[in-house]
Amino acid sequence: TSLSAGLDEFGCFSHFEVHVNLSEEGFNKIKEVGEYVFTYVSLLRESEFQSWAVQEIQGIRQLKFRFADDRQPYDLVTGIANNLQLYPPEKVLSAGILLPSPDPNASKEVLHRLTPDKLRVEWVGKALADRCQDTDPWYHGKYSKNALDPEWTEAWTKAASAASKKAAQEAASAKGMHLNTPNPFIPERLDLLPETEKKTPGPATLECSEIKGLGKVFHHKDHRFLQPKALATFRIHSPYAAEDPGNYLRTQIWCSSVMEELNEHSYDAKIAGLFYDLSPVPGGIEIEVGGFNDKLPVLLDIVTKKLREASTIAPETFRIVQDRFKRGLRNAAEKQRPCDYAGRKNRELLYNLAFPPEERLELLEKLSLDDMNNENARILDSCQIDTLVAGNVQNTHSKEWASNLAKGISPLDTPKKLATKAEAALPPGSTLWRVPGTNKEEKNNCVRLTLQLPATMDSYVFISLFVRILNPKFFESLRTKQQLGYIVQMAPSETENFMTVIAYVQTEYSPDYVRSRIDEFFKTHLEWIDKELEEPEFARQRSGLVSNLAEAPKTLSGEFDRYWHEIILQRYDWSRREKKKAAMEAATLSDFRKFVKDHVANASKLYIEVHNISGSTPKQPKEVDADSIPAPVDRTWDGPDAAHTFRNSASWYSKGSPVRNPYQRTQSSTPPASKL
Repeated sequence: TSLSAGLDEFGCFSHFEVHVNLSEEGFNKIKEVGEYVFTYVSLLRESEFQSWAVQEIQGIRQLKFRFADDRQPYDLVTGIANNLQLYPPEKVLSAGILLPSPDPNASKEVLHRLTPDKLRVEWVGKALADRCQDTDPWYHGKYSKNALDPEWTEAWTKAASAASKKAAQEAASAKGMHLNTPNPFIPERLDLLPETEKKTPGPATLECSEIKGLGKVFHHKDHRFLQPKALATFRIHSPYAAEDPGNYLRTQIWCSSVMEELNEHSYDAKIAGLFYDLSPVPGGIEIEVGGFNDKLPVLLDIVTKKLREASTIAPETFRIVQDRFKRGLRNAAEKQRPCDYAGRKNRELLYNLAFPPEERLELLEKLSLDDMNNENARILDSCQIDTLVAGNVQNTHSKEWASNLAKGISPLDTPKKLATKAEAALPPGSTLWRVPGTNKEEKNNCVRLTLQLPATMDSYVFISLFVRILNPKFFESLRTKQQLGYIVQMAPSETENFMTVIAYVQTEYSPDYVRSRIDEFFKTHLEWIDKELEEPEFARQRSGLVSNLAEAPKTLSGEFDRYWHEIILQRYDWSRREKKKAAMEAATLSDFRKFVKDHVANASKLYIEVHNISGSTPKQPKEVDADSIPAPVDRTWDGPDAAHTFRNSASWYSKGSPVRNPYQRTQSSTPPASKL
């Protein structure tokens, strides 16, 4: 299902490695895989030295070195220190990136060393468990070391031994392989485009209402990084994709199939410093392209053309994608770590467009190739495209790229209403939800706590401070001192509707016992904040958050992501970060204490307990006292099905306002419990 190759340096040796991820059907076809590899090696060996290809790669690497994004200081200095052990000081920055002058004779010599008698094969898969009789002394993994199958080596030796250039070409052609042709995505123009518009604090909105299907088009000319690069993201809102798990699954399969069939362009695009992606998102699909701006329109045109042509999927493509999704969904449904499973159940409980992998896996088992016919029309016939283009581009380019995409997709109409992305409010008080794990081999449990508050500027400021102050103490108490588990974490989470505190522990102890420890931690530290937290410590933590908010983006993609976040929330507040910084600077210890006492202490609380199903006996604490009993809760839900009952009666919000319950035909919404 994927292929990559390249140099691997380990110790004093260099290895040329070819990595192939196999489908279930291909898992036992190692001989055939090797025949493909050595047939291509033979073609390279018998052909003339491809000097033009080397020059092309040299040029690309020079571009990447010249226009590389700034690296984080830590990564930069450790990379230089490592290179100082391998290269002369004057080469430490460029070594490993720039390609030296080609040596045809040395290249041929390397090719002649790639023979089956110098080969090691690593074959990895659960299906091989019964064949692995040895155990490694470090991680106790099972393995087996054997001589290569004589049938394999015979076939590979034959594939690697073409008698002439013509024979090598014929053998490769029979397997659908040929030498590379010049890369169509190599940039030719690297100049910075002149300024044609007035500078604005954020992206400018372009008028494109005359193009059917186009929503908002945002354009941002880069003034900070000054590189010949650009990024563009197109959010294609499609109500069809959000209607139910079946529609979402077919949208996923279609996007992955289109990406699979675009693979013929992916290598050249990647080598030329470009990238593209097509993926499903809540309420539609998203197209991303980026890299050197000169040839980005060429790449976007190829992707656009494929979207409308993909009314049918090739049987082989469908088989590969379906196999990949089956394995991925099975792992998500049956093999997730308890902490990841708890997080997923939380999303499925509170977000209306979170479709469980169990449901999608059941639907996938019944999905046929015929079911995918005309899927592109179902997704694209009624859609709205929101666009952001940023970088070394002028507003005419942004408008042209968005318009060409819309014209290429050719939607029949613009939907009257886009899919509503809604979030549920937790019930007042405290709720305990117990769910069984899904992996019979997993001995760990998990306890995850969510404290939910309405999203306001105050809640952002004070929840951020709350977590920054308490997260190290949470880890020290539950992980270092009590040793309840290796995975112990506290974090804030911000959505357009709610600000939350998330705390979780993955543990071999009883979930109820760990919940009591979390209860005790919060009880103790809420009192500590109210009575013992000192002004210097509060100021230090506040200063750290202010510094984070004041930090400028390090790359074009970092700046782009900040703008895109505002666009997908449909908030368009380009100065949001500056407002957060100002609010954080104005925060006082007395206001923080009042917020914690009035709001955090009384926030809606959800505990999710994931109980392992391995049958193992939980670890027992050394001492058990009254504090080892968790605090009483207002309600207890048992089993995954409890989520359905809650969702049908919950209050739902979108963009900070009440909306109709998406699980009922009619719903009278109630306002949030409190506004800060």
